[in-house]
Amino acid sequence: MAPTKYAPIFRKDHDGESIIQYATWGLIPFWTKKKQDADQSKTFNARKESVISGQKLWAPVRKHSRCVVPIEGYYEWLHKPIGQSKKIEKIPYYLRRKDKKLIFLAGLYDNVNYQDTPDDKFQSFTIITGPAPKQTKWLHERMPIVLEPGTKEWDLWLDNTKEWDDSLGSALKEYGKDDLEWFEVSKDVGKVSNDGEYLVKPLKKGGIGDFFSKNKKPETKEVKKEDDVEKDEKQGDVINGLKNQNANIKEEKEEVKSVEEDEESKSDVNDEEQLKKEPGKDIREDSETKHGTKREATDDSDIGSRVRQHHKKIKN
Repeated sequence: MAPTKYAPIFRKDHDGESIIQYATWGLIPFWTKKKQDADQSKTFNARKESVISGQKLWAPVRKHSRCVVPIEGYYEWLHKPIGQSKKIEKIPYYLRRKDKKLIFLAGLYDNVNYQDTPDDKFQSFTIITGPAPKQTKWLHERMPIVLEPGTKEWDLWLDNTKEWDDSLGSALKEYGKDDLEWFEVSKDVGKVSNDGEYLVKPLKKGGIGDFFSKNKKPETKEVKKEDDVEKDEKQGDVINGLKNQNANIKEEKEEVKSVEEDEESKSDVNDEEQLKKEPGKDIREDSETKHGTKREATDDSDIGSRVRQHHKKIKN
């Protein structure tokens, strides 16, 4: 998944019901008036320090718009000096858990209705970053904030009935586990249109593919920095590419199917058709409109399997 593309986020409503929905990576604040102004308003990462201090951009959404973003891993770029010159080589690395399980990143989301397209409700999100732990600081000084299902920090962050206070800031902890692995990958990750499983595989050096790679100038898309919060941080250096479970999520007009599979009811087919018409719509709300009742929320412990099931449906 690349910036500005759709990705699943996990959140809870005020009744405590679990919801998986799609939103665009790059938070657009609710006060944005026109769709044409959206590109200038998008913020892909939020510094933990800025969220805690309540800076203008984050003060409204930190109150009741907290979520987590499930991923398989993410990319980071190592800045390596070239000889004695001032030139810098950017080398992409992919980081993931050693056991290949999903990683859940702390995020914030928002909804906006543009004045020029009042019937469209646009949903977007940002990922919170904090100081990197010792094990990854050699690569970059920042790292996404990770939340673990079943912990008090997880429950606290997703309790959207709770107003912001110091306890929520304390939930955004530095990653303390020694369960990450990383390896160099192809520089093709720098081009947003590139996709494929090879982008999350260790780079095999010395082959013919590596030869052509060295003689081809990689196309890159620069990710915006956190405009309204920290002007001095390059956004693309924090997370230049985020890889979630579905390596083949298509662009914003991709059809989106229902996350929940009701084996005993044929109404799922109708639910999926409805979701195709409204790709960013809250899945739970669609079910309520169709059937007049809420579906039962499931325990957070199975969120990983639910996300994988959701992605499998999209691939098909």
